[in-house]
Amino acid sequence: MKSLKDIQKIVSKFNVKPRPEMRSRILDDALRIQRNRNRQSTPGTYIWRIIMKNKISKFAVAAIILVVVLLISPMMSTQSAYAKVAEQLRKARTLTYTLIRQTNLQPDQTVRINVAHKAPHLLRTTTVDGYTSILNDAKGKMITLVPASQMYVTAEYKNVPELKGGDMFEIIERMKNLPRIADEQLGEKEFDNVLAEGYRVFEEDTTITIWIDKDTDELVLIKQEYPSSPGMDYIIRDIQTDVSLDDSLFSLTPPAGYKEGPKLSADVAKVTEDDFIRFFETWVNLSVDKTFPPTFWSPEFGKIVIELAKQGKFARPWTDADAQTIYQGNMFLAQIPQDDWRYMGQNVKYGDPNIPVFWYRPPGSENYRVIYADLSVKEVAPENLPE
Repeated sequence: MKSLKDIQKIVSKFNVKPRPEMRSRILDDALRIQRNRNRQSTPGTYIWRIIMKNKISKFAVAAIILVVVLLISPMMSTQSAYAKVAEQLRKARTLTYTLIRQTNLQPDQTVRINVAHKAPHLLRTTTVDGYTSILNDAKGKMITLVPASQMYVTAEYKNVPELKGGDMFEIIERMKNLPRIADEQLGEKEFDNVLAEGYRVFEEDTTITIWIDKDTDELVLIKQEYPSSPGMDYIIRDIQTDVSLDDSLFSLTPPAGYKEGPKLSADVAKVTEDDFIRFFETWVNLSVDKTFPPTFWSPEFGKIVIELAKQGKFARPWTDADAQTIYQGNMFLAQIPQDDWRYMGQNVKYGDPNIPVFWYRPPGSENYRVIYADLSVKEVAPENLPE
């Protein structure tokens, strides 16, 4: 990739003779392309946006395009496998994969979830012991099947913003919107006797690593990491695109013999920070040791609740009202992009006003809201966020 000095040299050698202010504008635009390249999934779209905003001559347009070609070509020539995979994911109508994630119940303990997605609205997640959630986003409905107790739980939601934070659809959107050029090439690594080439993409506070089979150009593994919140990291394996998925896999009708459990609902437009705090308050009062949840707002949350109940971690059985409060509070996060919130309360005890358990940035705000272990809340500038 060309450096900033390389770009300056290229612009200084143009044969066309633009006015001094035009030369400066060309250089500024080219440098801006270079600085923002990492954030753009479609370089051509970004370039055209710059050109359309500037009333410049056809010679200047040609100059900018020349610089961009010189910037991108070396990267593209060595990233054909990555570019092919990114395009394949982008166009996929169906996706199946295995999600591996920390449970935060015990060190190094993970949960594996099999995921099936049929664009644009259907999703099915299943754990190894059959705990299954089926979601139809177009209808705003979900059903969860608990095979151990032969029970099903239904949930409805409405008024969810287009940009939802942290759910399975968001994970899929990240895969389907990988930039066409990776920020780094990582060299080779072996996975289960498969030699793979690594690529890395940086997005805000997220690092995405992609490993591709050197021989077949097939996806081997994707890892998404949150440096400021490692408990949210996950690995995606066994990825397949455009496999046949019958609509019956996504049926919201419970199997025969299952009994009805709680019926949950939420109007996301009416869910507030107070609802979210009530979720924490309900949880710590249910918890035997008065600790915050090991995780939440994740596909394995319900499974973890069941595991904790089996281990006797709750002071009493959950009521339907408890389940509704937990669900309502969780839906608060549907209003916030995942890059704008972090959870740090895994197994933290309730009560300390100096220990942060959660922070988020309200839409349209420059500052963040930080919730502490005594459930007090403070507004904090970005530079003063907890580490």
